[in-house]
Amino acid sequence: MNTTRQKIIRSATKLFAKKGLNGTSVREISRKASVNLAAINYHFQSKEQLYREIVSHHFQRLVENITQLDQQKIDDEESYIERFVEQNLDLLFHGDWELECIVARELGTFSNQGHNLTQNFFQPALTSLTKRIQKGIAGKRFRKVDPTLAALSLISMCLFCANKQSLLATTLGVDTLSDRFRARMATHVTELFLRGIRK
Repeated sequence: MNTTRQKIIRSATKLFAKKGLNGTSVREISRKASVNLAAINYHFQSKEQLYREIVSHHFQRLVENITQLDQQKIDDEESYIERFVEQNLDLLFHGDWELECIVARELGTFSNQGHNLTQNFFQPALTSLTKRIQKGIAGKRFRKVDPTLAALSLISMCLFCANKQSLLATTLGVDTLSDRFRARMATHVTELFLRGIRK
């Protein structure tokens, strides 16, 4: 990747995390990245395009996780759910806290960016998980629950664990970045969810 482009992305990510899209100016980004305004326009055309690229790159990895999981042809619904939680917590726990701040802000508003995140990134995960839960219900392994709401609940549990790492670290007195804690949390989330929907 072009070094100037990397500098712009790193600097913009820090500013967007702290001040949001509307609170950050192109001039601030150029000062922080030590590049001129023309470089930002050359690489990204606009502040909004830069913002979209930063967020999209982060969430594209989540979509790739879902695609890879679906390609594994896991027949057992419980095993699929277990892998879904493990993969997503692994990615989310090793994510960039600044990106997490940006995403949390967008999902907490009714902005166009938040809408795009939902449509392009959360919808594939929700759809895939919903189908698996429906299959479990049809096979009489899961109770009759609203499959979409159940899928949304599981995704929300994963996001809460990842986005509130500092809260969990303070409350539980543990290193939330350790592999041991992440594995423990994945097991807990999976078991808690499955106990709620098993027949």
